[in-house]
Amino acid sequence: MYPTAPVTRPLPVTRRVPAPPGPRLTRRLPLPLPGRRLCATLLLAPLVGVALWAAMRGYPSSPPAIYTVAALTDRLASKHTAWIGRTVWVRGEVVARLNRLYQSHGVAGMGFIMQTYLVDPMGPGSILFMDGPPNPVYATLRPLPLIGRLAPSPQAPRMDVLANYQVQLQIVPCAGGRHTCDAAVLLDGNLS
Repeated sequence: MYPTAPVTRPLPVTRRVPAPPGPRLTRRLPLPLPGRRLCATLLLAPLVGVALWAAMRGYPSSPPAIYTVAALTDRLASKHTAWIGRTVWVRGEVVARLNRLYQSHGVAGMGFIMQTYLVDPMGPGSILFMDGPPNPVYATLRPLPLIGRLAPSPQAPRMDVLANYQVQLQIVPCAGGRHTCDAAVLLDGNLS
């Protein structure tokens, strides 16, 4: 007789259940701390830049009043102390004039000095025009690669061209130093 082989039963068939659709549940290694800071900086820098730009630009509820040089000199003549120290917009032309220096404070002889004035081409009136200090916030932001483009450029007056300038009215020593003069000091300017 032949030996009989052991009887094997077929194994039950197991069905594989497909994975549910969606992200795989695998463990990701967290970014090291410097990488997190870099990612946060790269994401927040544009938002901070836009917020600074919006804050610096300011959105006035109404357009600012723009005075002519003649109107400004009239107001200075009528209420001098009320207008000194104010920041205003003025429309005029920048011109250079040669002024005579008289003997003062023990300086012998006379001389001449070139000064810039803001004049009204349509009427009488002129006021001494001087360069003021740069805006510290804008001066800090302008050299930066991306944010610097959002900062407005400094005011650059052009000779003999009618334009609007933002100025602060101040009292300064006149040429020769004997008296004081009213001056329109250019804010955040580049008077060269």
